[in-house]
Amino acid sequence: MQVKINARELPFFDYIPAGYGKAMPPLFSILQKAAADIIMNAGDKISGYYIIIEGKVDFFNNIEDNPVETLPKGSSFGELSLVTLEEAAFTLKCKEKCVLLFLSRKKFSVS
Repeated sequence: MQVKINARELPFFDYIPAGYGKAMPPLFSILQKAAADIIMNAGDKISGYYIIIEGKVDFFNNIEDNPVETLPKGSSFGELSLVTLEEAAFTLKCKEKCVLLFLSRKKFSVS
């Protein structure tokens, strides 16, 4: 499935100067997740930075409990993992079908 992304609709890209926009796409991967897919479990090493393009992501202390937070389209998480070796404090689960932009720690560190 082809995913069209208007980066200017995402708050992260507000801080990227226009001339750098063409360098950004090769750094990101597009991840498509089904409803109820687990993005990461509490205690996992966070592997990169995620931006929600479509859908919502729930954060859980315990997967059997109610979510402590739900992030909507345009939100992001995992940014600290780009510069540290943080472990996930929460389990993250797709509340509905999601499309995510993903910047891996590895790609970030070589760019």
